[in-house]
Amino acid sequence: MLVIGELINSTRKQVRAAIENKDSAYIQNLAQRQVEAGARWVDVNAGAFSDDEVVKLRFPRSRCASTLPGRPRWRRALRWRAQIPS
Repeated sequence: MLVIGELINSTRKQVRAAIENKDSAYIQNLAQRQVEAGARWVDVNAGAFSDDEVVKLRFPRSRCASTLPGRPRWRRALRWRAQIPS
């Protein structure tokens, strides 16, 4: 079974605020908790910022990259997903 952590989503009020305020600790903690809960992928979504999604996505993606174990492989779909190396 493939587990994807999808909590880093800007439609959630706390995540949106963390992205707007560049709250690294909040984003990193959320990413780490998802991995600890068994996520093999971490989905990062900034869709709530429809006018500036690409720019707003850079912050949480970079914070996750510095937090996730190993060297995650990023894949772009409608949002970024990081695959955690085995």
